[in-house]
Amino acid sequence: MGHFYKYDGTKCFTYLTQKGEQKETTLREAKKWGLLPSVTSINSIVSNYSLSQWEKQQVLKAILSAPEVLNFYKGTQETFDETYSLVEDLMREQNVAMQTGVEIHKAIEDFINKKSVPSVDSIAFKYIGRINLLLNQTFGDGFTLQSEVPFAANGYGGTIDMTLTTKEGKNYLIDFKTTTRKKFENWKAPYPNETSQLAAYIKGLRFFSDGKKIVEPLAFVIKIDNERGGIKAYSVKSNELHEGWKRFSAYLNAYAVTNDYPELITMFNNAQNMEEVKNICEQRKNSPDIKKNTSKDALIVVDDTEQQTNNTTNTLPPPVKITANTSAEIEQINQNKNEQTVNTI
Repeated sequence: MGHFYKYDGTKCFTYLTQKGEQKETTLREAKKWGLLPSVTSINSIVSNYSLSQWEKQQVLKAILSAPEVLNFYKGTQETFDETYSLVEDLMREQNVAMQTGVEIHKAIEDFINKKSVPSVDSIAFKYIGRINLLLNQTFGDGFTLQSEVPFAANGYGGTIDMTLTTKEGKNYLIDFKTTTRKKFENWKAPYPNETSQLAAYIKGLRFFSDGKKIVEPLAFVIKIDNERGGIKAYSVKSNELHEGWKRFSAYLNAYAVTNDYPELITMFNNAQNMEEVKNICEQRKNSPDIKKNTSKDALIVVDDTEQQTNNTTNTLPPPVKITANTSAEIEQINQNKNEQTVNTI
């Protein structure tokens, strides 16, 4: 489905129907209301075979762990949605990396915003202590932090895990990634999708703030081993961010074309400030639904089957139906078939 943002950076992941029901915002609503897709939604336009296979395995494991969830499905869309939601819940429960990541992100956000301090026996307490030590060793004393920073920019939106400003005034975007022990040991640098995400965040936040709050942000990735508590940090180089931005630019254009959302490209290529982004979003919001008109001349119908034509009157003949029961009859039909002259497209 993906996540969407309003042009002012407000999250719009769900919405209330006229009946008061809360539903997940889909691309249909986003296009209708002039919303911007998230960076992660745009990055996902490129299929990841390994991730796809992993997700299939997780779905199967979830169902096998609790086959009774299939009893909820009664052949209707409503019961399908309910069953799907239950399987997703099972997947979240079984995915330790996701659980740990969500817990750590929430604990860090609450800790930075001075809402709460995690209990000493929680996994989040251990990680926060190590992350705090790492930040102090890396950036020195006197830095300030801001957690879960949302934005919407020239064609996309997102929420940054953390921004850090040193006492000298240098700005960093910090992204947390949790992973398994095996992947943690092999991790030496951000993956391409991670650098494209960070590059989009940097460009987007700079655009969103008109250069006032974030002038020249740098990127810093903290990779967390969710099994033994290990932490690795990587300062992303400028050339890596440059390549990441090129990838993200291609992804956004592909997303806009694939989903028939040309306003995103307009914003990405032409919008100069937030006011222009707002105007483009409002135009989409206030415009009537776009209906595509397919030329009837480009379509021919044969036996209720739609076939594309290449502006020629020749069409394929219907297939030969063989109903013979003897080899001699089949041979005679094949011989007759070979003698036919057939015009093909």
